[in-house]
Amino acid sequence: MDLINTVIEIEGLFYGGNLIFRQILYIILLYLLVKGGNICHKIWIRYTILILCIIYNPVVIYLCHKILGGITTDVRLFYLLPIFPLCAYGMTDLIFSKGKLNYILMIAFTILIVSSGKTFYDQGAYTKAENVYKIPQETIYVCEIIDQDDSYKKALVPNELLDYIRQYDSRIEMCYGRYDASESFAQSFSNGTLSEEEFESYMQKVDFNYIIYDSGNVEMIQMFHQYGYTVIGETEKYSVLKR
Repeated sequence: MDLINTVIEIEGLFYGGNLIFRQILYIILLYLLVKGGNICHKIWIRYTILILCIIYNPVVIYLCHKILGGITTDVRLFYLLPIFPLCAYGMTDLIFSKGKLNYILMIAFTILIVSSGKTFYDQGAYTKAENVYKIPQETIYVCEIIDQDDSYKKALVPNELLDYIRQYDSRIEMCYGRYDASESFAQSFSNGTLSEEEFESYMQKVDFNYIIYDSGNVEMIQMFHQYGYTVIGETEKYSVLKR
């Protein structure tokens, strides 16, 4: 039973949890199996059955979870391959085999396809740009505060602002780049778990005169005050400190 539940879970991940697409796939596959016919039918049928056998193979499930570390994009794409080409092929074959009913079937299939999915803009892959630079507006506000200073500017910033500040104003030097963002200090600084010992040790290694930090983290802001940094400006989310 555990294996069956695991297979169902994996299949849901492969097909995005969309039962309609899987049902369409199985119906088209059954239609082509019953109809038989030319070499194209046989190729699509054999390929699809092969893929389905791989999906339901416990060995493949084990390898995906234990060795590959779960469902990777490449693996998921491989399993999605038979769906859309086979459905398109089967629907087209069915439409052209029904004579006068072809227009009705075409409209019905179109409605079925449109109603079975979700619009791209609802998937979180698209967000409306806040400005012409297509970066968070908070980044621009932070840079404008720092740009009031004509002197040398080197800032310690959390990871979420790192790339955006570099993109908007290259005159503001960063303490570390995006390839160092995974280091322990960068992680501790960004998630608010930085200790005084870590901060003091970092100050001895790197010279910086600006800190941008979450204004809601009062404890960290107070710690920066102890080392000579004072707030010179604030945005809705961040405090800009200078020494």
